[in-house]
Amino acid sequence: MYQRRCARYPVHFRSTLSTPEIPEGTGTAIDLSIRGCRVQSFIPVLVGIRMKLSIDVPEPMTTIDVEQAVVRWVSGQEFGIEFASISPEQFERLTKIIQQLPSVPDRGL
Repeated sequence: MYQRRCARYPVHFRSTLSTPEIPEGTGTAIDLSIRGCRVQSFIPVLVGIRMKLSIDVPEPMTTIDVEQAVVRWVSGQEFGIEFASISPEQFERLTKIIQQLPSVPDRGL
């Protein structure tokens, strides 16, 4: 059985993503970890596609910008994204947001 390396936290954050084929699309991050997230969206993606991702966090009002994310799996209108390139400032912001989330992570067992 596959076990995730990082805990995932359930969230419901509006997200904006762009690929070379799709200049801008929207979705919802429905779980979040230090290394990636799961997104629900009507945008068609394929495993391996690289994209830019912005996650809007309502409390505190901020945005997490991921310079490059890679789609690792697709299932219907959901897909898993690994954060491949994120600036140190954005990584620090992501870390602080995760620390503020309720401490009941989904370990994906």
